[in-house]
Amino acid sequence: AGEAPADRLKALVDAAVQPVMKANDIPGLAVAISLKGEPHYFSYGLASKEDGRRVTPETLFEIGSVSKTFTATLAGYALAQ
Repeated sequence: AGEAPADRLKALVDAAVQPVMKANDIPGLAVAISLKGEPHYFSYGLASKEDGRRVTPETLFEIGSVSKTFTATLAGYALAQ
């Protein structure tokens, strides 16, 4: 039998995210993807190295001083579409 679409999406996201996390020593990361209007959430690693708390779809991350860059990038993508 073929791989389920959700399993294939997870495999693709895993293949993209895990090497980046390893190469950049990123302890934890959350990814959200909207595919055909359906949200998909993926959580990787630790939210806190101190207490070993894992990242979940509900984990809040501080983006600090990169918020303007992040907003400008998203605005650029929106304009391109």
